[in-house]
Amino acid sequence: MTAPNRIQSLLTAWVNRVQELEDALWTLLQAMTIDAATFDLLDKIGALVGESRNGRSDTDYRAAVRIRIRANRSQGRSTDLLDIATLACTLSTPTITEYQPAAWLVDMPNLSGAASVVYILGRSKAAGTTGLVSYTTTSATPLILDSLSGGVVAPGKLDSISGGVVTPGIMSAGITV
Repeated sequence: MTAPNRIQSLLTAWVNRVQELEDALWTLLQAMTIDAATFDLLDKIGALVGESRNGRSDTDYRAAVRIRIRANRSQGRSTDLLDIATLACTLSTPTITEYQPAAWLVDMPNLSGAASVVYILGRSKAAGTTGLVSYTTTSATPLILDSLSGGVVAPGKLDSISGGVVTPGIMSAGITV
């Protein structure tokens, strides 16, 4: 065997082993994405970003983890809030309207899980701003987060934010700090 053939054989054997290792690492990496993760691995990803499962299915929890990741990366800009609202509204397109000097309104049609989304938007907004989240729901018993007390206001109960009564259909929640 000539020297070039020996070198080629040595390199071929080494490259094949490296390729096997790369294939194994890619398989592991792909299994650790939010889209592919299930059960315990998804719980670990959620714990890393600060989102607990709270009995949700993998599909619902995966969506909540995505929202939490976007909220964690928020710098309080209106585009950040709109990105969070867009992740939360899977059936419609939310909008954001800014008011001067430092207020905003996020409108989210067909929203489910409103209380947690309102809370996350409140934590993601810029300091010193105030906002209102308006949303519609098809749920018979929608819940709304009262940002003043941190509690949830049930339908038919007095909403301390606006002073109105919360009813199924169009809801709103104010967010101030």
